[in-house]
Amino acid sequence: MRKKYERHGYATRGNPDKVYKAWDNLKTRVQCKRHRSHIYYKHLEIEQDFLDDFMCFYAEVGDPPSDKHTIERRDNTKGYIYGNIKWSTWKEQAANRRKKGTVVKATSKVIDLTGQQCGRWFVISYAYSKPDAYFWCKCKCNTLRLVLGKSLRNGRSKSCGCWKLESLKMKRKKV
Repeated sequence: MRKKYERHGYATRGNPDKVYKAWDNLKTRVQCKRHRSHIYYKHLEIEQDFLDDFMCFYAEVGDPPSDKHTIERRDNTKGYIYGNIKWSTWKEQAANRRKKGTVVKATSKVIDLTGQQCGRWFVISYAYSKPDAYFWCKCKCNTLRLVLGKSLRNGRSKSCGCWKLESLKMKRKKV
């Protein structure tokens, strides 16, 4: 049986191996809340064997075929689990992306608001999501704006502000 902190030679100071760097980076992305990419990876699971032991991870992926290869998940809806990780080039990874216009939550549920009426907003199209989804919306007063999808769904954003102005004008007329 191996000791918990047995040396494997891949994490040498100042010049860690590429496989070790990939293992350390994927653990940090998923687990460390301060990591710049954590918001995109926090919902993913990592195989417990991979978390506990670098050599289990190494046995799964092996050495990269070249310096141009990086770690990729075969299925982006799944985490870093057995059978779902491999070495790929950037070109291969670019082909393995989610379709533009889909918002994936921790439950892998896709939310598309295009064509829906939310208050006075009519959702025209998906814009982007970093980290939250934004949609192009048109208000009844013909104002075009970028609106946060969360705000549309929970009812916080009902118009561009024109409704407040109209309601104030109506109150003044009554007085």
